[in-house]
Amino acid sequence: MSSLWYAQRVAEVVSVEHDPHWATLVRAVAPENCQVVLATEDHDYLDTISGFEAFDLVVIDGVRRTEAAIAALGNLTAAGVMIWDNSDWAEFLDVFPTLQEHGFKRIAFSGMGPVNRYGWETSVLYRDENCLSI
Repeated sequence: MSSLWYAQRVAEVVSVEHDPHWATLVRAVAPENCQVVLATEDHDYLDTISGFEAFDLVVIDGVRRTEAAIAALGNLTAAGVMIWDNSDWAEFLDVFPTLQEHGFKRIAFSGMGPVNRYGWETSVLYRDENCLSI
């Protein structure tokens, strides 16, 4: 539901979903500034971002997160920022040095998640000149 949350706060949201049922649910309640793209195949899911103009903000919160972050590198503005949900999961830790090589710094926020009874981490990955003025 983060797409709907962002849609209330930014000019435009493009949400890439791999699950047809979930895409239908989000589309049913999405405002006009929220486009939901269904991409069920891995290569389509990862390539979808390249079909849009560069983004100021990319949220990594779906399937194939490591590969999606690498794909997003080519479609972020110079001031672009990534927000990575569940960045503490062991399967994602190998990609952060690669992102660092591309000039990204990382701020990790840990705490209770909004729908679970356990803590998790969300990271903001940014470069020196970024749209959040960090």
